[in-house]
Amino acid sequence: MKKIIIGLIAVFAVGVIGAIISAAASDFTIDEVKAAETYDASDIKKIKVTTTSMNTEVKSGQTDDIQVAAEGKVSDKSKKLFDVSQDGKSLKINQKERENIISFIPWGSEKDMKITITIPEKKYDEITVTTTSGDILIENAQTDQSAADSTSGNIEVKHTRIKNELTLKTTSGDIQADQNSFGQGEVKTTSGSIKSNDTTAKKVNYKTTSGDIDLLQDNQNEEIDIVTTSGSVSVEYQKEPASLAVDFQADSGDAAVNLDQILYKEKSEHRIVGYVGDSGTSNHLKVRTTSGDIELN
Repeated sequence: MKKIIIGLIAVFAVGVIGAIISAAASDFTIDEVKAAETYDASDIKKIKVTTTSMNTEVKSGQTDDIQVAAEGKVSDKSKKLFDVSQDGKSLKINQKERENIISFIPWGSEKDMKITITIPEKKYDEITVTTTSGDILIENAQTDQSAADSTSGNIEVKHTRIKNELTLKTTSGDIQADQNSFGQGEVKTTSGSIKSNDTTAKKVNYKTTSGDIDLLQDNQNEEIDIVTTSGSVSVEYQKEPASLAVDFQADSGDAAVNLDQILYKEKSEHRIVGYVGDSGTSNHLKVRTTSGDIELN
């Protein structure tokens, strides 16, 4: 009986080793592939993109249709790279996953994967991008609301106009936002930095657990709320604001304000409360750090 069991184990082990060798060999013969499809955009109001390993770009361009193009290196050239489905006025774009029953094989069969969605220059109800381990770029879009979520990847949004709400979240990655406008927003990373240039919004919440936050402001926003656990905060106005209420608290770090017209209600090494212009202004800048410096210029 023992010999039979040992024999079965040996056969199984040989099969597993053979599968691993076969999978590894296939990865040494990966080929570069491209795929592109076009879809009617006339009725589309919502766009939802979901990927695992692909870098994703959504950008407006001079086109009447929605163009979806993917490229990368794969071990199976016959494998479809993405699926697209329409549900009413929503277009859903999903990365096709490789079916692999031997999930513990350490070699990847896909490399340098990227999907680009080019959309007509019009306003959409919603644009959403979700990825597990890929970067996200949203550029030159117009929408009522938008969200980008990555577990392990960077997020960049630029030249985008959002009427209502913008949500940017990543667990392990940096967030970059340039020349965007929106009603209210939440920008959050657990392990990574946040950089925002020329943002126009009524209300924005910035939050990092481990990372710095740098804001370069051209316009005054009604309410900016910043929280970091381990990271420094720098806010710079290109032109000193006419009115601004400041509320800083650095538990373990220095707080500094370098504005000519600032009037202080409270000022210490770790705590600053003051205002520029009207003390009852609706423009608020509130910053809280557990371990990090705060600087306003």
